[in-house]
Amino acid sequence: MTSYEQLSTFGMTLRSYPFRDTSKILKVYTREHGLISLLIKGLSSKNTQKTSLCSSFTLAEFNFKKGKNDLHYFTESKILDLHLSFRESLSRIQAGMKICQTLLEMQEPEKKNELLFSLLVRFIKKMENTSYPRNYLHSFRLKALSLEGMINLSSCCTQCKNPAFYIDFGECFCKKHTPCGAVSFSTEELAALFSLNYTKSFMEIEQVKLTSELEDKIERLYQTMLKH
Repeated sequence: MTSYEQLSTFGMTLRSYPFRDTSKILKVYTREHGLISLLIKGLSSKNTQKTSLCSSFTLAEFNFKKGKNDLHYFTESKILDLHLSFRESLSRIQAGMKICQTLLEMQEPEKKNELLFSLLVRFIKKMENTSYPRNYLHSFRLKALSLEGMINLSSCCTQCKNPAFYIDFGECFCKKHTPCGAVSFSTEELAALFSLNYTKSFMEIEQVKLTSELEDKIERLYQTMLKH
């Protein structure tokens, strides 16, 4: 992107940060440019179009001018979906905010990944009416790690092809070859993990039975890969 070039992109607001009295910096995950930062000025209660853009989960077409660094300048937009019903459930909001945080933690600025953007849009839309938001959260994280090449789930050990029941830094191992500190999974937990990671069916995602122990293990996998 050339400095001060006028650009247009489809994106979803992940988070906004205060910047002076009537301005904010938006973190937006976009289809064409990945994660970008937009400075939006002139915010007021009278301009609902602009203030709505500052809310997480807002999907819009953003027009902006390229800045000299990673901060770009918002010019105008067309809101496509506010996902208002999404905001009616605290559990959905909490899971959705963690999905937004996942992208903020995983993605480098302006690293394009159209598949990940499509995944975000489809998941947030489907979560508007779900009773299983945490299933979607864990599925999104696993799929995002897979799309980034950070995890490779397999039923076989990477060393000997025997059945794998341990995962360490995104790789699967049998008991004989498992590294110290690997996370162990039961047969039932692995089946749930594979469903969350590989299925393309939202119904199957919702049917996965999540236990608190399995959630803790998935969280450990995710945090380990962030530090790797």
